[in-house]
Amino acid sequence: MMIQKQKIGVTILIMTLAVSLLFSISTATAEIVTIGLVTDVNTLDPHKTATVGTDLSVISHLYTNLVNRSPDLKLSPGLALSWETKDDLTWHFKFRTPYLWEE
Repeated sequence: MMIQKQKIGVTILIMTLAVSLLFSISTATAEIVTIGLVTDVNTLDPHKTATVGTDLSVISHLYTNLVNRSPDLKLSPGLALSWETKDDLTWHFKFRTPYLWEE
């Protein structure tokens, strides 16, 4: 009789945990993102950062790259579908739609 009561107790506990887990998943919202870092972020401007370990780890989640590096370190499309050099100082990028470029 005691073993049967323990089995029922364990079953009720498992069901309670399962229901509470399902409820917590269904009510979760993605309003706040918390990222744990060793030091403070100095800037979110990728042109002004000097802290690769912290600033760029956060910035990489905020901005989309024009081009990416593939595992073999070759350039691959990112926000830009294609690109070409016009001269030593000028590049021409063809962007994915519906992205708009603002200066």
